[in-house]
Amino acid sequence: MNSAPISSEQTISASPWRFALFFYLKARYALLAILVFEAAQAACTILLPYAVKEIIDAVTLANETGAEIFSTSRDALLLFGLLNLGIVLFSRASGAVLVMTGPKLRAKIRQSLFSYLQNHSHRYFITHFAGSLANRIAEVSMSCMHALWTITFDFYPLIIKSLVALLILVNSSVELALVLSLWLGVYIYVSYLLAKRCRVYAKDFAAARSLVTGKVVDSVTNVMNAKMFARRQYEEDYLTDYLNHEVDHALRTFWYMEKLRWFQYVAAMLLMVCMVGYALKIWSEGDVSVGEFSMVAGLAIMLIEAARGLSRSFLEFFEYLGNISDGVSVFIQPHEIVDKPNASLLKVTRGEVEFDNISFTYQEGLQVFNGLSVTIASKQQVGLVAMALT
Repeated sequence: MNSAPISSEQTISASPWRFALFFYLKARYALLAILVFEAAQAACTILLPYAVKEIIDAVTLANETGAEIFSTSRDALLLFGLLNLGIVLFSRASGAVLVMTGPKLRAKIRQSLFSYLQNHSHRYFITHFAGSLANRIAEVSMSCMHALWTITFDFYPLIIKSLVALLILVNSSVELALVLSLWLGVYIYVSYLLAKRCRVYAKDFAAARSLVTGKVVDSVTNVMNAKMFARRQYEEDYLTDYLNHEVDHALRTFWYMEKLRWFQYVAAMLLMVCMVGYALKIWSEGDVSVGEFSMVAGLAIMLIEAARGLSRSFLEFFEYLGNISDGVSVFIQPHEIVDKPNASLLKVTRGEVEFDNISFTYQEGLQVFNGLSVTIASKQQVGLVAMALT
């Protein structure tokens, strides 16, 4: 992957989604490999209950016929072993690609943001704390990566697991497959709607966090002046107000997350009880075997645990989007001073600074310059010294 920064204004979007997607596409082949490996790993994982079902059916058959257990269940045991081996190999292959891609992609995002930031005007840096800007660069790059990993390692595998599980269940019980598919659809849709509101809270929380970081950096930078003028208590009180502001936003965000988790955990509990109870009912009626009942219970438990993890992932995902949105809204603003289209490179052949009849007076009436004219030639070092007004 090319590590050169992206500095053109036309290439970086102010939209959080387009901003992140722009950088993701820079590593599209590596990400495609990760998606393939994760799909294979998810399929192997969700097929484990099916392999257990085959083992149980083989053992049951061996007990009924008096056949040797290991010879009867050999194929099922081989399938079980291969699935576990697949999980190990595919997960580590995905991890290896992640190690080779992640740090470089994160560095590219930070480098490009810094390059874009350098083209802002002096007025921009006066109105934004240096510490806050530095913190936002770190948070945007990290959040871009975490959002990507949430999609590839949480959302995407759950989709694969759900599709494979539904295909397996259709062969055992169409009713169970319909119940599970309906629950998954409603659960994910409602979770998405609720978690989407969290993005607003997360963006405000990210802005408050960056603001506090900027204040801390600036206060630490100014600590010697605070000591010199006996202003330590003032600085502490000043910072405490901003810390309380951050805590308020944190509480509002986390309490909303907690309400969402209540819905998701209760919904998962109801599905687990209903699925196992219904599977027990159709088993008692002789419609499924003991192995199929075990498989249904195993699939339900695995999918519900994945869905519970999805509740955390949804919230974290929208928090990452909030961080990206907050940072992008601050960084990706039109530059005040830009070159003309197709402007040629500036060629400096000599240097000279000239002040011609410069006058300046403060509003209070204090005159600083009155008809100042001076020429500073190349390689000269000249300092302008004024009286301290404090």
